[in-house]
Amino acid sequence: VLNNPTQSYLYFFVLGLSLAAMQQGVFLAVGAGIQEERSAKADRLYLRSPGTLFAKLFPYWLSALAAFALTIFVAVEIFSLPAKGQLASLLLLASSFLLAAVAFSALLAAICPDELTFVRLSIAYTVPAFVLSGYTWPQASMGSGNQLLSALLPLSYLSDDVRQLLIGGYAPALYRDSLILAVIALICCLGLCAVEKRRAASDEGKQVLV
Repeated sequence: VLNNPTQSYLYFFVLGLSLAAMQQGVFLAVGAGIQEERSAKADRLYLRSPGTLFAKLFPYWLSALAAFALTIFVAVEIFSLPAKGQLASLLLLASSFLLAAVAFSALLAAICPDELTFVRLSIAYTVPAFVLSGYTWPQASMGSGNQLLSALLPLSYLSDDVRQLLIGGYAPALYRDSLILAVIALICCLGLCAVEKRRAASDEGKQVLV
């Protein structure tokens, strides 16, 4: 209802659905890349250092940022959603979210034993993440358990802020949510490095035994 005087369902739902679909695209692309690298028989690139981590994930982040720009363009130019917020605010939020989404999906792909398992988990994640993000149902009205789950999901710090920026022109939690997303990205990157170091050590141990 807020900043939506016409009660338009288009304003309420389409943008959030587009963002959820974009997130799934990021997940599938990153997951396929990580799993393909793992399945290679030679010249494996283990993400054990900040340099290799940056080299591997930066292209996904940059491509995802372009996808976000395309999503906003389609929402505004084709679906005629208003665009009252500043472009700099949108880019700040999108950059932080996509960094978190790329790192989160890379960590999940590294943990999964194969690509099929990752695809199943990422698809199973998408709808609950959208519902729990607070976009279609206020987080304040959720139970304490669901609020805790919502706080762990990157999409929870993006969708509402984007809608507020576009339709209302201002998102009061913009900087807080951008910082939280950056922290989520850092935690996932550290976890990814730890998983790959352990896998590399395990593989080296197997080679010594052979």
